[in-house]
Amino acid sequence: MEKTEVSCKDLEDLQLRGRVGTGLGAAGSGSGIIGGQARVEIRSGGPEETVIMGVIDRDAIEAAILAHRDEFVLCYVNEINAENPNLKGQVVPTFVIGSTGRVTKAGISTSTIKNANVDRCVLQVIKRIQFPIPIGAGVVQVTYPFKYRPVSNTGG
Repeated sequence: MEKTEVSCKDLEDLQLRGRVGTGLGAAGSGSGIIGGQARVEIRSGGPEETVIMGVIDRDAIEAAILAHRDEFVLCYVNEINAENPNLKGQVVPTFVIGSTGRVTKAGISTSTIKNANVDRCVLQVIKRIQFPIPIGAGVVQVTYPFKYRPVSNTGG
């Protein structure tokens, strides 16, 4: 298997302000305030760190992950609202996309966030994503970093 380094364009800064949410979803149901007064920045991918081994379009992987970005943000928001307001760092999962487009293996390659709940949540979201089927119905190994940090409420 040839190793190919892939540069993914950075996500626009994703900021989450407190909002009222209601509804049903895969994770359960409920209503209430999500995010409180917290503002969050999440950046994923990055020119220096995203690595894809196997044959699959990098833009397709990026699109599949971006479709779930609110879930990745929620992994972090749940923890900064749980008495960890200054939590920041990077979570770098490595996962294998199988011949059906489903994740068959996933683990944390490295994590500087030092929060097992965020690490575990990121992996749970990754495992739920339906990726495109790899070319030739092979398997693809991906390393995809997520960088989290709180954003100051000053200035806006």
